[in-house]
Amino acid sequence: MNRGIDSHRKILFSCVSESDPEWLPRVQNLVLSLRRFGGSCKAAPFVVNYVDRVPPKAASVLSEMGAETRCVAPFRDRGPQNKLRMLDLHDSFDFDVLVALDCDTVVVGDPAPLIPPAAIGAKPVDYDPLTRRDWRRLNRILNITASEPAMHATSTGRKIPPCFNSGVLTVPRPLCEPFQQDWLCAHAQVTGALGSNSQLIPRHLHFFADQLSLALCLAHTRLDFVPLLVDMNFPTHVPVHGSSLSGNTQPVILQYHGAVDEQGFLYQPRSPLAKDHADAFNRARASKLEIDYHGLHSRPRWARLAQATADRVWLMLASRQRLRSILGDGLTKVGRGGSVPRGT
Repeated sequence: MNRGIDSHRKILFSCVSESDPEWLPRVQNLVLSLRRFGGSCKAAPFVVNYVDRVPPKAASVLSEMGAETRCVAPFRDRGPQNKLRMLDLHDSFDFDVLVALDCDTVVVGDPAPLIPPAAIGAKPVDYDPLTRRDWRRLNRILNITASEPAMHATSTGRKIPPCFNSGVLTVPRPLCEPFQQDWLCAHAQVTGALGSNSQLIPRHLHFFADQLSLALCLAHTRLDFVPLLVDMNFPTHVPVHGSSLSGNTQPVILQYHGAVDEQGFLYQPRSPLAKDHADAFNRARASKLEIDYHGLHSRPRWARLAQATADRVWLMLASRQRLRSILGDGLTKVGRGGSVPRGT
């Protein structure tokens, strides 16, 4: 990715938040991080979209930080998540590229040089939710051409078809409306397929319908997209495989997936590359809010054990999925051959 692209583009940052009080510290962290560490983007406009209503306290706090708040209606039974409301901003704001962020992200560097100028940008997923066989089955029922493995999952390093994390998306303004419509359409297709055939993919993977619909939207529709570097969506809660790193890797946006303590400070990231960035953000938060900070610390033991268990379960499920894929391919070949080997 070219780090020297046009620095005169108008970049708009945005997130979607629920109106419950516990969401405000996350949004506050995000806006604070952009204002402190965003480099050429630190003064960029920031729009916080609140679902159903804007809490007065949030409006006041965020206004002091130079962020605008607006009330948006939820997408009821129509699509992935309320984050799609960020794509409505093309109607009423002047910008060249939208940076659409989840609330569990913080900016720790200047993202401008890594934002694609004319295509949608998204980082590959940390873990591939499906096996090759499951991808083929899903593609077959949706009547689309299967994509060959073309990228690496961030945490495992395994080659996967195009499949993306939606926590950080960069969208050129002309693509906002078609992207929203295509994602909604893809989500309807995926959920419809899963609803009519619950055994299409294992039931525990139905949770990934939003992610799968984003993959379908980007890989099989009219929209141009490019994979973002891991720098632009660097996970702190899981390891980062060497295949996603380069000699120049420097986290620009961290996604922490709830890995914060009771004071809102980031826990120590799993990857050493993000450690100094997380610490710098925590110090900025402590200074801004005038609260004590005594350095990075690990998540509580129970949380580490829970994550380790989740990692093991994920690997076990992935192994079972690979075995199912191998057996399924073998049975398919036997079926096509019209006979079963003797002894079976």
